[in-house]
Amino acid sequence: MAGRPFLIAKPATQPVILQDVKTHLRVDHADDDTLITGYIDAAIDWLDGFDGYLGRGIILQDWALPLFSTDVTVFPIFPDAHELTIQRESAGSWSPVVGTSIVPQPDGWIRLSGLPSDMSGVALTMKTGWADAAAVPAAIKQAIMLLVGQWYELREAIGTGIGGEPPYSVRALLAPYRVQVPL
Repeated sequence: MAGRPFLIAKPATQPVILQDVKTHLRVDHADDDTLITGYIDAAIDWLDGFDGYLGRGIILQDWALPLFSTDVTVFPIFPDAHELTIQRESAGSWSPVVGTSIVPQPDGWIRLSGLPSDMSGVALTMKTGWADAAAVPAAIKQAIMLLVGQWYELREAIGTGIGGEPPYSVRALLAPYRVQVPL
């Protein structure tokens, strides 16, 4: 049995920078830098990670999937998950659990074996996301800028979307990169 995934380490950078977004918005002053930066952060937070619209990491980040039993088969929570390890967290520090193994199954799931009898703090850890901002697909960067642009121009709460869906142009840009993983 596994719990809800959580972020261990945030990305070191963002996929877009303030100056590029300001160019997109045609803003040539610094008066709104704090506001625009907030919109950039909000757009990335809305898209990024397990709970984000994309259902995946944008820039390299570390995630943990808590484990609660010694007999576990799990689905990798991200399509690009790599450096999977079984680790134990104690006092904010992570260390590998010795004697464990991660065995990929033909159906895409992974079997975890050799887990300790004391499962407190034990999790499957992994890295996800593109290596850096330069590796992030242009469509994702453009979608972030479109979201920021919409929020910058329409600063009041509006109810034009259906079920919290982003504008069609944003959905179209993100569709090839969006994943939904069964848990």
